[in-house]
Amino acid sequence: MQAGLPQSAGSPKKQESLIAATHRRISMKIRNFALATAALALAASPAIAEAAFERTVAPTESESKLTGGSSILLAVVAAAAVIGGIIIIADDDEEPVSA
Repeated sequence: MQAGLPQSAGSPKKQESLIAATHRRISMKIRNFALATAALALAASPAIAEAAFERTVAPTESESKLTGGSSILLAVVAAAAVIGGIIIIADDDEEPVSA
């Protein structure tokens, strides 16, 4: 007879059924524990990452000469791209394909 089973379990088929039910309950508990652990890890990871990496400013000797200039450069490049696109679209020197 299996350990942990009552003597009144009856036939071997009934005993097997009780063992299978016990295994299902244990596996469900393990699964629920694993899911709870994963959820806790996902919830806690941002706080752990924030505590682990404290950002500091690197020391510099002088200010960069490009301060504020990158936005002007970006605007000039964007304007050139828009003007170039308009010129390409407006250029109508090609003959139509259909006759």
